[in-house]
Amino acid sequence: IDKSENNISLNEQVKPEKDFIRIALYIQMDFCKGMSLINYINNSSFVIGELDIYWIFIQLVEGLAFIHSKGILHRDLKPGNIFVDGKGVIKIGDFGLSTLINIELLEKGHTGKSILSNNISQTNLKSMFQKIQKEQFLDESIVGTPLYVSNENENNYLFDTKSDIYALGIVLFELLSNFKTYHEKIEEINNLKQSGCPSPSFISLHSEKADLISLMINKDSFKRPEAKEITSTSCFRIWHSNI
Repeated sequence: IDKSENNISLNEQVKPEKDFIRIALYIQMDFCKGMSLINYINNSSFVIGELDIYWIFIQLVEGLAFIHSKGILHRDLKPGNIFVDGKGVIKIGDFGLSTLINIELLEKGHTGKSILSNNISQTNLKSMFQKIQKEQFLDESIVGTPLYVSNENENNYLFDTKSDIYALGIVLFELLSNFKTYHEKIEEINNLKQSGCPSPSFISLHSEKADLISLMINKDSFKRPEAKEITSTSCFRIWHSNI
């Protein structure tokens, strides 16, 4: 046995089994009697109405605003991780890929804006970028489901709460679209991600919603709204009043 100060000496440190207290760990979780949102989307006999979409989106925005205020990034928001309980209440679940962020920096401003100089042209971007990394405000792991993953995550850039907003924008687009096949869904969402805005046919049907989606999936994460900011938009207030 290695007895250096950084290693455990088996004879000196490990207690015999009889000295241990056996305990059981119980984890209490909400039970969602319904199904995940993807079950409703994929069920051809079930139609998600416009008011239902408003209701789902409002709860998702408020749910994200709450977890972000607690310093948590979900990092894998998608219909399969969104659950509907027996009363129709939306639950954001599966926090297996979630991570914590620095709340103090989040309150100062998105992605270290308070750290960066106001005059970007005179800023040493490399040193500022390193400083943001040092503050551990952002996360640099590549995680999430590809269809809903933001461009900064796909390109292995650092990401924060705005990556959850990106995924929410894709979810809203999916809820509003009437995809006939899974292949069509993949193709349309990939086109949306590449172009940064919905198709002309989608815009003709949902012009105001298309503007919000384009904002939420903006390739420049600085220009995406925080969840709390979405609640103050005119369309969100209108949707809320219609529920």
